[in-house]
Amino acid sequence: MGTTGGMGGWTRRLQAFFGVDRAIGFSLLNTVRAMVGGPLIALLIALYFSPVVQGYYYTFASVLALQVFAEMGLGAVLLQFASHEWAGLSHGANGVVGRPENLSRLADIVRLAGRWYGIAAVVSTAGLMAGGFGFFRRQGQADVPWVWPWLCLCGLTGVKLFFTPFFSILEGCGQVKEIYGYRLAEGLLTLAVAAVAIALGAGLWTAVAVTGAVLVANVVFLGRRHRPFFRSVLSVEMGARLDWRREMLPMQWRIAVSWMSGYFVFQLFTPVLFNYQGAVIAGQFGLAWALVNAVSGVSTAWINTKVPRFGTLVAQREFRQLDRLALRAALGAVAVAALGAVAALVALQGLHVWFPAIAQRFLPLLPCAVLLGAVVLLQISYAQSSYLRAHKREPFLGISVIGALLIGASTWYFGSRHGALEMAWGYFAVVAVFTLPAGTVIFARCRRQWHAAAAA
Repeated sequence: MGTTGGMGGWTRRLQAFFGVDRAIGFSLLNTVRAMVGGPLIALLIALYFSPVVQGYYYTFASVLALQVFAEMGLGAVLLQFASHEWAGLSHGANGVVGRPENLSRLADIVRLAGRWYGIAAVVSTAGLMAGGFGFFRRQGQADVPWVWPWLCLCGLTGVKLFFTPFFSILEGCGQVKEIYGYRLAEGLLTLAVAAVAIALGAGLWTAVAVTGAVLVANVVFLGRRHRPFFRSVLSVEMGARLDWRREMLPMQWRIAVSWMSGYFVFQLFTPVLFNYQGAVIAGQFGLAWALVNAVSGVSTAWINTKVPRFGTLVAQREFRQLDRLALRAALGAVAVAALGAVAALVALQGLHVWFPAIAQRFLPLLPCAVLLGAVVLLQISYAQSSYLRAHKREPFLGISVIGALLIGASTWYFGSRHGALEMAWGYFAVVAVFTLPAGTVIFARCRRQWHAAAAA
C-alpha cells in the first residue's frame, strides 16, 4: 500500500509539473494512434502505391496547405479573443451564461467567423483548383490519373475549411478536452478510412476519401454535440460589439503574415523537390516529413492545450500563474520532442534492418535526424510565441518573415541544385542561428515590458 501510494504520489507530482491533463492525454492517445497507424499506412503505401504516386500524394498535401493565404490567421485570433470573453462567461443549464457584454461580443465573434471562412472557402477552392491544375499538369506525368482526385480534393477541403473556426472558438471557450477528444476520434477515423482505401487500390482517391470522412465527422460533431452552445450564443440580443478593425486587425494581420510565412517554413520542401528532383524524391521527403510532424504534434500538445488558459490568465492579470503554467508546458514540449526524435530515429534504423523496402520510401537517416533536431529547437520558439500571443499581440512578425525568406531561399537553392540533405541542413541552420536566438530576445523584452506596464 505504501509503495503504491508513493508511486501514485510521484505520478501526480510529475503530472502536475509537466501539466499533463485529459486534453494532453487525448492528444497523446492520438499520437499513439499515429505512431501505430503511421507504419501501417507506410506499409500499405509501399505495397499499393508506386514511388511516383507516393510523390503526388504528399505533394497534394503541401499544395493544399496554401489555404493559409485565404484563412489569413483568423483561427488563432478567434481562439484568443474567445478565451478573453470566456473569462466572464460559463456553461449554464440552458446554454452560455454570464456578463451580457461578454456574451454579445462572443456572438459577434461567431458571426465574423462564419462570414470570413465562408468567403475563404470559396476563394481557396477556386484558386487551388486552377493553380494546382497548372502546376501538376506542367510538372506531372501523364500516366498518373491525378486530375479528378485533385479537383474533388480541393472541393472537399474548401468545405472543410468553413468549419475550422468553430473548433477554435469552442477551444477558446474552455472546451479543450472535448476538442482534443474529438481529434482523437477523428484520427482513428482517418486511419481506418485511409487503410481501407489504400488496400482497395484507391490510389490518389485515398486523400479524397479521408477528407470526405473527416468533413462528415466535423458536421456531426458541431451540429449535434455543440449546436446548443452556438444556438444560445447566436440568439442573444446584441449589445456590445467587436470592433474588428481596431481590436482584431492589429493582431490578425501580424499572425496572417506569420502564418503565410510558415508555409515557406513547413510546406515548401515537397513542391520544390517535386519540381526539380521528381516525384520519387518528393515522396521520400513527404513521408519523412510526416514522421517529423508526428513528433512535433505530440510535443506541441503540451502548449496547444494550455493556450486558452494562457489567454484567460492574461485577462485576469494572473501573470505568476501564467509563467508557471507556460514553463511547465514548454519543458514538457521540449522533453517530449527530444524523446520522440530519438524514438523516430530508432524506428527508422529498424526499418532499414528489417523492412528495407519500406525504409527506401523515406529519406536516409541523416537528413531525418537534421529535421528532427530542428523540430526540438522549434518547441522553444513555439512556446514563446504562444505565450506572447495570449496578450493579443504578435511580436514575432519580423522573425516569421525573415525566417521564412531565409528558409524559402535555402529550400529553393538547395532543392534545385543539390538535394534533400542540403535542404535539411539549411532549414536547421536558420532555426538554430536566427529563429531561436532572435525569438528569445524578443520574448524576454516583451514579457518584461508588458507585465511591468500592466502592474503600473
